[in-house]
Amino acid sequence: STYNILGDPELEIRTAIPRMLAVTHPSQTPLGSNFVQIHVADTAGVSVEDAFVTLTKGYADSEEVFETGRTDADGNVSFSFHAESADTMVVTVSGRNLYPYQGYILLSQADVEVAVDSIIIDDDNLGNSIGNGDSIPNPNEIIELSLGLKNFGSSQAATNLSVTIESLDTSMVTVFDSRRGYSDISPGQVAFSTPFIIGIKSYSPDGSLAKLLATVTDGADNSWESSVELSIKAPKFTVGNIYFTEGFDSFDPGDSLTMTLWLINSGPCDAHNVAVDVTCADDYAQIVQGHCGLGNIPSADSAANLIEPFIIKCAVSTFNGRVVNLNAKVTTSDGTITDVPFHLTVGHVTARDPVGPESYGYYIYDNTDTAYVAHPDYQWVEIVPSLGGQGTRLNYGQNWDDNSMLVTLPFDFIYYGIHYPKIIVSINGFISPDTTR
Repeated sequence: STYNILGDPELEIRTAIPRMLAVTHPSQTPLGSNFVQIHVADTAGVSVEDAFVTLTKGYADSEEVFETGRTDADGNVSFSFHAESADTMVVTVSGRNLYPYQGYILLSQADVEVAVDSIIIDDDNLGNSIGNGDSIPNPNEIIELSLGLKNFGSSQAATNLSVTIESLDTSMVTVFDSRRGYSDISPGQVAFSTPFIIGIKSYSPDGSLAKLLATVTDGADNSWESSVELSIKAPKFTVGNIYFTEGFDSFDPGDSLTMTLWLINSGPCDAHNVAVDVTCADDYAQIVQGHCGLGNIPSADSAANLIEPFIIKCAVSTFNGRVVNLNAKVTTSDGTITDVPFHLTVGHVTARDPVGPESYGYYIYDNTDTAYVAHPDYQWVEIVPSLGGQGTRLNYGQNWDDNSMLVTLPFDFIYYGIHYPKIIVSINGFISPDTTR
């Protein structure tokens, strides 16, 4: 009822028959494991994207695990977690037009179980490390990464231990030295070895998690895997206000203007000796001079290229309202490299100008955009046979209440890359592309 729809904020409104789910995850995992991957598909085996997945253990004051995420295009989501005791974790899956799922993962304690329990990061420029000494992974640093291994087992010491690490995201992390031996570890104890050597790449963005996989083996041929996550901290740039040559408040067709922009550093790290290079791939705009130096930009501060303004030109044939996409490549002497996209809107838009391009590349013209060749000319085309038209009358039978018919087209109608071979024709006076029947 309307009362329930408006009065219950937790009411899930479905727009189709909900899909039954087939969720894949381990039924049991050893205590000390710190990650799990979950796959969500429907009962037909089709992966489900954007399903909301939650992993919990305990509640209220006893809560140890509470992780949430959404599945990717392949239906996968992975969680890193830390649990101190053996018990049951709960997996729940929900989503738009999905039948909810609930499952369980048992955390069990073995006689011997070794996993990564803690990490230490060294970037003090001593030994093999190259960094700023803040013990935080930053772009373009080489860090010494020490892994603390704990024996989560109940009764047996882990002996003849060896650890190998690998990068799960080579776009952010390079592993230079991947293998270490460890001393024996008694139950409940933690041991360290000499650090691994890890490189953080220049394009690693602020706030990203660089993931590594640590595989531990012992003399009894046991093997355990642990997830290691490095939280990257870096300058984070956005483009603020943009100003043009004095006396010009907009970027109009035919203009050749100087352009000053304010670059904002909203990241947690200061940026040193900042340089900016602006580029544009739009056929209707050209960057004549796109380089500037901005000096240092501390965290939560900004700077503008007042001394070295950019120069940008706009083609005479550009229409008002065109969105020109640009990119500012920002580099620092610390080695960070960041691409910052921004855009300009050409001219002052009126009702007689088209709109676009939108994200897919479409432009929208109407019959009032008469200054543009692509504008449509309105023309009535009679299709009713009794009035001389060449159309075909559809037979809806006796049911004239919100009825519709499926009609096969003589060609595919292509919209946003989707081919529509058929349309639905409604008796209410509209047509709709259709791919489902």
